[in-house]
Amino acid sequence: MFLIDGRISGLVVHHLGKIFYKKRKIPVPIKIDPLKIKSSIEAALKKTTFQVHSKGDSSINPKLKDVLFKNNFPIFLQLNVWKIPKCHPQLVQVELEHSILDTHDEVCLIVPDVKEIKKQKI
Repeated sequence: MFLIDGRISGLVVHHLGKIFYKKRKIPVPIKIDPLKIKSSIEAALKKTTFQVHSKGDSSINPKLKDVLFKNNFPIFLQLNVWKIPKCHPQLVQVELEHSILDTHDEVCLIVPDVKEIKKQKI
């Protein structure tokens, strides 16, 4: 699941690629507020759907080892995100406990660099 800061969602979605549109893996925009971040993430989790079908999801190759996948996936995201003009986002991985499976799932949260935004406003 991909969460994105609502302020930069328009910039990021165009650069993700057509595989995200075909698989309907578009990031879910959330409002980044330090006091309400937990409720924003919980609301985003309630809005997203997960469809199970007989073909399965082919965006991840199950033959890859966990170590290989965990090491290369953030690099893939950083390469795609750094192509965004006028925006230097940071990638933050958050582990959330899944209520159905009782396992930890990784959620990628894409936010703009706060220091860079403050420099531009001055």
